Amino acid sequence: MAVNAAIFYLDSRQDYNKMPSMFNLQRTLSSPNHSHFWGPPSSSVNWCETDYNVTSYVAEYFNTVSSLAMAAVGLLGVLLHPWAERRFHVAFLTIVVVGLGSVAFHGTLHKFAQALDEVPMLYSSLTFVYIGVCQRYRLLPSRRRLFATVLCLHAIVTTLLVTLSHGPLQFVLFHTSFGTAHVYALYHAVQVNGHIQQQQQQAPRDAILWTFERGAALYGSAMVCWIVDMTLCEYVNPGYESTAVLPINPQLHAWWHVLASLGLYNMALLTLAARVETRSLRKAQRRARKQAAAQAAAEQASFESGSPGSSVASHSGSDGSPLSDARFGSVRDGGVAGMDEIGLAFWGGLVPYVVVLHNGATGRSSSSAADLLKSSSAYPSYLQ
Repeated sequence: MAVNAAIFYLDSRQDYNKMPSMFNLQRTLSSPNHSHFWGPPSSSVNWCETDYNVTSYVAEYFNTVSSLAMAAVGLLGVLLHPWAERRFHVAFLTIVVVGLGSVAFHGTLHKFAQALDEVPMLYSSLTFVYIGVCQRYRLLPSRRRLFATVLCLHAIVTTLLVTLSHGPLQFVLFHTSFGTAHVYALYHAVQVNGHIQQQQQQAPRDAILWTFERGAALYGSAMVCWIVDMTLCEYVNPGYESTAVLPINPQLHAWWHVLASLGLYNMALLTLAARVETRSLRKAQRRARKQAAAQAAAEQASFESGSPGSSVASHSGSDGSPLSDARFGSVRDGGVAGMDEIGLAFWGGLVPYVVVLHNGATGRSSSSAADLLKSSSAYPSYLQ
């Protein structure tokens, strides 16, 4: 009760009319040509798009339509990677929920619909934090459960703070919580990319490097769109006749939806590639240990029976390729490649997706875009 009282007290101290024009959360530009089907806005923020400018039934038309890009990207992440682990499916599904909530928010500008948009955004960020931390630090199952519990408790507390607050305080609380989790998730994506580059010893312009650079460029561009739309609206929306410098509104918040969705998707693919690499190496290590144990048992049997045999363990696999185990260095040094290629193509010319090719042999293979497209239906054997 004390927390709620403090929140509502701080809300009562806010005066929208005294806020600087450069950071105005409650812009009231609306088109006189259409009625307001959903009534006056009750959300804590109103973006730079002119309200009800296209139709009477959608408050922010372009922001609403562009929100579908998030739902589409999340859905494609699930459909194009059915072999991925549950944690990645959960992450992609949270993006779908964010997209649908964003449609409700921008379509109505109601406070309840705003919560449907912002709360799933927080959950999505926390999901990617969980994926990044588990991948980077190789947490044991007990530690993973504990970490997941802590994230759930954090999500509950933050949800209460965001939904019980109003006005600018709500805006600050949400973006502080969401921004912190999001930056932390992106930080782990950067660390995962560095780990992959170090382990794979990839040449410049490798597909995984392209995934990271593409994701960083898309998300960086999205952030520029968001900041300009929020802070410089009076200069980019021609509805502000005295200050606008552009003849048409570029709908930068709508572009934020599209670019952020694609950037986040690329970062998710990067983490997925690292997870595939980890599981592949573990399988290769188990295979090497089993073969070494079988070789040692055969040598012991040969020695006890007195029959001629080699007293030196063979370092070759069944196909004659070099093999390594714990006694002779790392699996990678022995030439057992964990992941041969992470290839990227553009689905429909727009949405990138990952194609994981695994030969189970040494070296790395390069494939053309056509080959990657043809092989997109083949799941990695070590994930089946």
